[in-house]
Amino acid sequence: MTTVGDREVPSVRQLLQLSVTAMIVGVVSTLGLFLVDDAAHYVEEFLWVHLPQELTVPPDSR
Repeated sequence: MTTVGDREVPSVRQLLQLSVTAMIVGVVSTLGLFLVDDAAHYVEEFLWVHLPQELTVPPDSR
């Protein structure tokens, strides 16, 4: 780290290394969110479409 006055500041190389790590975390988080969204869609479809059909509940009874 370099110093400016009394403070230590990270170098450009350290900032680039941290930005790569931050981008990886962002991409993994985004993929995780897409997976959770897809799982919620399948659960919703199961609860509102497939389960009533299996229980022979008429579609008008909602």
